[in-house]
Amino acid sequence: MKLPRLGLVRKFFKKLTVLSTIVGLLFQSFIPTVLLAYPAPVAAIEMAVSPSVSLQYDSGAHTFALDVFGVSKTSYTLTYQHDGGVTEAVEGTIDASSDVAHASLYAGTCSTGGVCVPHDVQSGTIHVDALYGDTQSYMYDENFSFNNGVFWNEHDRVYTTPKVELNKTYVAPQNGAVTVTFTSLPTNPGTLSIQELTLTEEQKLQLGAISDKAYDITSTMADGTFTYTLTLPVPDLGENSDTLSVASSEDGQRFENVAETQQTFHEEKQEIEVRSLDHFTVFVIRDPSASGVDGAGGSWVNPGNVYVSDNARATVLLNLGATSENLLATGFGLSVPGTAVIEGVEVMIEKSVNTSRTNASKDSLVNLIVGGVVVGNNNAGASYFNNTTDAVTTYGSSSDLWGLTLTPAQVNSGDFGVAYAAQRHPSGSSDQRVRVDHMQVKVYYNTPP
Repeated sequence: MKLPRLGLVRKFFKKLTVLSTIVGLLFQSFIPTVLLAYPAPVAAIEMAVSPSVSLQYDSGAHTFALDVFGVSKTSYTLTYQHDGGVTEAVEGTIDASSDVAHASLYAGTCSTGGVCVPHDVQSGTIHVDALYGDTQSYMYDENFSFNNGVFWNEHDRVYTTPKVELNKTYVAPQNGAVTVTFTSLPTNPGTLSIQELTLTEEQKLQLGAISDKAYDITSTMADGTFTYTLTLPVPDLGENSDTLSVASSEDGQRFENVAETQQTFHEEKQEIEVRSLDHFTVFVIRDPSASGVDGAGGSWVNPGNVYVSDNARATVLLNLGATSENLLATGFGLSVPGTAVIEGVEVMIEKSVNTSRTNASKDSLVNLIVGGVVVGNNNAGASYFNNTTDAVTTYGSSSDLWGLTLTPAQVNSGDFGVAYAAQRHPSGSSDQRVRVDHMQVKVYYNTPP
């Protein structure tokens, strides 16, 4: 099932959108209602403010160079903050020469005796009022910042206009934990752009995002012509933080995990480092709290991979006669009305095995989790399965309550979910790996008049 697009602007660049986590997508129809859910110091540098305005800052000389092109007259106000949080303002009017209005603006204070004290610029705003001919006017406001030796434009997004450099760490002004470090570049490098987005509550719910912040990172360079290391901020999830995984998508719809060997969680910094990336695309940090394991038995690997149908699977290796521990999936984000009467629950599990074996494997347990506890009827299937291509098995129905009396508060809770375990036949040919790609839940209910 495809996730809805976020409507991100995609004009000139390929995108990288840093989110936090994918857990679920909600679906709701008419009464009776079904809810479906499934468990981020350069000396002289230029900032292109607009097609007609350019601002350069020489950090060594502490001087701004403002140029406004194709105009007859320009007035400006440059406001900036420097060391100590002090705000300064410089304003003036310049007539154009050859359709270019130019001003050199010193960032500092000078005494009448000619002694100047420079300021270390941190951030600021340029405001331009430009006159085209005798009647047409143009007004522009642009924010900027000087961060880690890089001058950033902050109008719709922040970006560098000098070409990016090898082994230089570019720190997003919006969040110091978002960084890009290029480890290889083409002969003619391009620019880097970072935009901070704010997700709506609906988008957070649809994506299962922990944070309402996303980062849209782009470049003018073609994919495959560069490599870089990316760091993304991680919310403090306690003991679950070190099991986070970064997934990527080319279209914002289908996500696949970045190889585990490329990822490192740095607990002291609360960030994930992803190495050897060679393209800008959609990246998501997945939340491990939506799935886990309990009980004795074979251990599941990557239990957090049950969020979406993407061929990135939770797996368990079963010897002959062995039973897995329970694979737990919770945090569906359901929103059943408080007055609803729940009539049934369906569970869909997309699963397969790694290789065909004699006698194969079967379900051992398929139960609901209510209040964080595995309860109710075990709806495990009796048949052995031997399919090496993922297939969806449905458990329960629109009228099956699994031997429970469920309330809206229980199914809406973050600790409502599904427990699954598998068992290998006691005789056959060697061991077998059971793979679970996707777990979903449908809750059927009626709302009394």
